[in-house]
Amino acid sequence: MNRNYYKMSLLYKVLHNFVLTTFQPFVMSRFVYVFMVCLSVTGTVAQLPVSDLYLAQLSMDEGIISINRISYLSAFNNGGYNNQGYYFDDDELYITSAFKNDSFTDILALNPERGTFYKVTDTERISEFSPKLIPETQDFSTVRIEKDGKDQSLWRYPLSRENYGYRLFPNLKNVGYYCWLDASRVAMFLVGKPHELVIGDIGTSTVQHIVSNPGRCFVSDKKDLLYFVEKISPDLWILKSFNIRTKDTYSITKMPKDVEDFDILKDGSFICPTKSTLRIFNPDSDLKWRIVADLSYLGINNINRTVLKGNQLIFVNIK
Repeated sequence: MNRNYYKMSLLYKVLHNFVLTTFQPFVMSRFVYVFMVCLSVTGTVAQLPVSDLYLAQLSMDEGIISINRISYLSAFNNGGYNNQGYYFDDDELYITSAFKNDSFTDILALNPERGTFYKVTDTERISEFSPKLIPETQDFSTVRIEKDGKDQSLWRYPLSRENYGYRLFPNLKNVGYYCWLDASRVAMFLVGKPHELVIGDIGTSTVQHIVSNPGRCFVSDKKDLLYFVEKISPDLWILKSFNIRTKDTYSITKMPKDVEDFDILKDGSFICPTKSTLRIFNPDSDLKWRIVADLSYLGINNINRTVLKGNQLIFVNIK
């Protein structure tokens, strides 16, 4: 592994070039948007879509969702690949990123308030994706595309950066996406024909098949329930829950067409993106998904990868 792993970087030049023209609040419709130059599977950058990362501040009043502010997080890498944001604490989020002329992805840590970032990984001829904290530990994980460009593995690293980490499930070479259920169990999307949703135990390196043809997004309530989308047919994608303890599966609602990304709000409602819009579904009161925001007039027309932390929504706009 490259000795430059965890190489530090700063954003001074980018901030200096943009601060005079970008920190300009403006009002559109009912919302106020502040565009901040905070900071803004597989293969080379040429195969990765150009994508922008945003942070939206949400508020909820009697079931009504409003967007108070949107921050543009990826101005430092305009024209590059910026994806899979995940908050590691209240101030710092990790993302998957590839600069415009780079051949492989790395993990970056961003601090939106300070407008700084640094490289968490800088591995030679290896791409890392999907950084996540491992519950109840001081470690985090990523999916890695190994040097052969085919082997997709799940890796574990210490937050302290005291060593280079190690591979989990050594016999699995097709890990696409994942979600931690607790410190020892992880739900994984295994690439195949068909794709599979499995739950793996890191102590035994064994996996349990749950369903075929899942979507790429999994959300755990960190108790008993795992939420996922099952692609029953090209036109029928169902949001479901799986009870890890009882093994029962429950169908919640049909997803909007071609949508597999979602997350869960504090009140138990689900939020998902549909092109330029954000939609909400409350299982207790809604019969179908309802639009709560349309961001098309901001040039945001292809929202993906919605991830919530409290009232903060991270999302990606694929260009």
